[in-house]
Amino acid sequence: MVKLSIIVPVYMVEPYLPGCVDSILAQTFADFELILVDDGSPDRCGAICDAYAEKDSRIRVIHKENGGLSDARNTGLDMAQGEYVGFVDSDDTIAPDMYEHLMDLVQTHNADVAGCGYSYVDDKGVEFYRNPSEPVKAVYRREDFIDRFYPQICWQIVPMVPDKVYRRTIFDHIRFPVGRIYEDIAVQLELFDRCQVIAVDDTYSYRYLSKRPGSIMNTSFSVRWFDGIEWAYNKFLYFQKSGNRAQQGYALAQYQMYYLRCFFPVYRTHTELCHGFKPWKRQYRRNVLRILTARQICKMDKLVTILLYINKSAAYKLCKKYLPQNLPVFLRH
Repeated sequence: MVKLSIIVPVYMVEPYLPGCVDSILAQTFADFELILVDDGSPDRCGAICDAYAEKDSRIRVIHKENGGLSDARNTGLDMAQGEYVGFVDSDDTIAPDMYEHLMDLVQTHNADVAGCGYSYVDDKGVEFYRNPSEPVKAVYRREDFIDRFYPQICWQIVPMVPDKVYRRTIFDHIRFPVGRIYEDIAVQLELFDRCQVIAVDDTYSYRYLSKRPGSIMNTSFSVRWFDGIEWAYNKFLYFQKSGNRAQQGYALAQYQMYYLRCFFPVYRTHTELCHGFKPWKRQYRRNVLRILTARQICKMDKLVTILLYINKSAAYKLCKKYLPQNLPVFLRH
């Protein structure tokens, strides 16, 4: 059995795919299999995958009909044979020693998951942002990790899956939701809830290509964006069930952020989605009192909540000036 399975969903990334695969094959940690899942890509991606497989026996290629990112990841999970599993998006690259660092962490501490920091790069490979701003190398037990999930850990080990390695068995009976976006957030807490030990590395080893035309997060606003509200609200319900009041408040803060990221585009530029957004408005209204009384939510956020029912334009201007993180990028300028 190989130690690590690396899953790469591939779709419409012909210019970027060689750089991604080369960065994986250049890893200083060599005990891995690379599973390239050609998700029915109409360009030359399938042929590129096959060409790499002919050159390196560690590569397995799966050709399938297009089903989306989640479906491709799930297909890779079904085929994975490694003790641990990692994910890389096919337009991103990774540092040569990323998996060496992460696998050293899981083996040293018998961890179920290990993650690192990541940087945003443009299509020329120039870094322009790092997350988190100050990574700290640490090891957490499950109880402490969940209890401190917001806000200390949420930014230290972020919801995206490609900057981590996971013990493959924690994915038993867990799969990414097909046809939805924010799929990483959807499974995040469920995965961490199964972990006994979580380790964090202080390197910026994952290089996330931002602003690529045609990528999921740069496509036009649509009802799919509402998925973020649902996943964030599910986190609130998780902490409500556990009775952790502090984490409930932080989860509500994230829920409000995703709600506003959808509310203002619907209100200002996509009024045709107003009808479909009504269930989310009703849900938000039912939680207004919780938001206004949560100590973990700042006064400015609470003021925005009040203004939504008095003067939507004023609420938008307040967000734009003081809370830009609560707006999608295309409304921040």
